[in-house]
Amino acid sequence: MTVQTRYFRVDTATVNLLLARKLLTTLTDAGGSEAHSKAGNVVAAGATIGIRVWKRTSAGAETEITDAVRATYTQNTSTFGVMVNANWDCPPTALASTDSIVVKVYGKFGADAYTQFGTYAWSTEQLGASGLDAATWTVYYYIDLWYDSASGKTYHDFYFDSLPFNNSRITNFTWTPAAAAAALRRLRVGVGL
Repeated sequence: MTVQTRYFRVDTATVNLLLARKLLTTLTDAGGSEAHSKAGNVVAAGATIGIRVWKRTSAGAETEITDAVRATYTQNTSTFGVMVNANWDCPPTALASTDSIVVKVYGKFGADAYTQFGTYAWSTEQLGASGLDAATWTVYYYIDLWYDSASGKTYHDFYFDSLPFNNSRITNFTWTPAAAAAALRRLRVGVGL
């Protein structure tokens, strides 16, 4: 079992035919951000952030692991730079060794429909895993929520890939390496289990 922290990074790579930002175990400290906005002062109505998660094959086929936007956090007071977090229970998910994990970040104001932050997803490398293990992921989001009287809009900002504050990330990202799973199968066969 491998337990990792995965950081939302600003740089991109093509993995399993998808050009995406990197979701890796280190960050670049280059810093990045994405934003939503809505006309009017809607801070009190609240702004929600969350994720959806897929597994993606080397041929580019995706299967969603989440059943909706999960690990959601709702902010309904103005703030300039705060780290918040929310949990999602990742189910056990079988993977091919060449599969990657794709995460998209979504947001909404009040009762509006969710829309994706930016145009990019975040993607791991090909994990070399036999599966994701059942684990509670904690997703950390560094966000702003504020009303700009000059433009007459409310802004909901998501920041990532910078220290010491903007290190948005997923902790307890837990998976089993394919080699370890194969070795365990061989051991069970060898001892007659």
